[in-house]
Amino acid sequence: MGWWSGVSRRKGQVDRTPRRLRTDTPGRRDRTRAEKAQDLAIAKARAKSERTNAEIRELKALRERMSYELARGLLHSVGECEQQQLSKISVIKRRLLGVSRLAPQLVGRDVREISSLLDEWMRDIIRSFANGR
Repeated sequence: MGWWSGVSRRKGQVDRTPRRLRTDTPGRRDRTRAEKAQDLAIAKARAKSERTNAEIRELKALRERMSYELARGLLHSVGECEQQQLSKISVIKRRLLGVSRLAPQLVGRDVREISSLLDEWMRDIIRSFANGR
């Protein structure tokens, strides 16, 4: 007996009749692929619209918060920050290029002493950068 035999289903038995041939839902027809695709497109558009509205609200709130913080002096301009970073980097560059001044002090010393002096000198540079000097 196949799915075309018209035998009713028993409890626990799966109806293997193709959906388009089933008669258990009278008056209901299956939607076509085009209708399903159209419904999906509409749902996606609604979700995107809701998402963009939420994003717009978030951006407006962010803009208001930033203008408030700028007015209170909690925010700095990008130019100021870039200038401070450039000055810090130039100081570090000058100090690293100053290794040649340390060379005469290292001549004739043991390898361990040279290593410890260079480590101390590098730590000093890193500390000064971290402290903002």
